[in-house]
Amino acid sequence: MENNNIHLCRNLRTLRRYHRLSQRAVAAFLEVDRSTYSYYERGSSEPPLKKLAQLAELFGVSLDTLVFGGLSDLFSTPAPTPNIDCITADKPPAE
Repeated sequence: MENNNIHLCRNLRTLRRYHRLSQRAVAAFLEVDRSTYSYYERGSSEPPLKKLAQLAELFGVSLDTLVFGGLSDLFSTPAPTPNIDCITADKPPAE
């Protein structure tokens, strides 16, 4: 994993778990396979900009915070309301 991916990988996993979502639920929201989303969290592949923007909107953080922010940045400043409701109706337990 490259150094500039460390924050993104950690932030994706932290935010997904914080919102109690499974990888499968987030992948379905992004319209990608679960394994593809898993690669994003592990740093094996980088999401395209469009997917990053969707993830930032889903989790209610800025794109800058999602990609470069530290853990304290994820929860410190008032952020836009997460768009979690759109995928929580049928969500399985977090993986």
